[in-house]
Amino acid sequence: MKKILDVRNKPCPEPVLETKKALQTGNFSELEIITDSDVSKENISRFLSSMGINFEVSQIGNEYHFYIKGSQNITEKPNNEYKIKESFIISKNYLGEGDKTLGEILIKSFFHTLNELDELPQTLFFVNSGVYLTVASSPVLEDVKNLECKGVEILSCGTCLDYYHLKEKLAVGKIGNMYRLLELLKKGGILI
Repeated sequence: MKKILDVRNKPCPEPVLETKKALQTGNFSELEIITDSDVSKENISRFLSSMGINFEVSQIGNEYHFYIKGSQNITEKPNNEYKIKESFIISKNYLGEGDKTLGEILIKSFFHTLNELDELPQTLFFVNSGVYLTVASSPVLEDVKNLECKGVEILSCGTCLDYYHLKEKLAVGKIGNMYRLLELLKKGGILI
């Protein structure tokens, strides 16, 4: 049975995430993926290549059509195989420098994509305005909760929660301290 996956007009990283989900189901004799974005074409190509999936791609007008023959599944790892040693220190409630509105869009994409990876960090430690991402009004609360369910340790700086008057609104994880933060940095924690 041929399956068609239409990811036209979908923002990054949705085309790759939907491709991954379609491959995981594996109920097809041929999978055709349609996108109308050069960026999505490159991202899907990289993803398929990295997974060892054989595919062909052709351009029809302003669209790209990927063709995958046979049921080439990607199997998920059990929860206890997800963790890797790295830890991320999230220092603000947006990602990158420059336009803050763009940074807020990027942080949502970061956490959504992080949830889809096979390898997850051991710990996420939220500091400064990053603690806004662990409270009830967080735009990424469900993604952070999902990461915690997969075994990722979620910590928020107690001093930061107090400073922003958010301690009572903490909705995921536990309160961390400077000693634990320095421990993570000493072990190679990545500051975001």
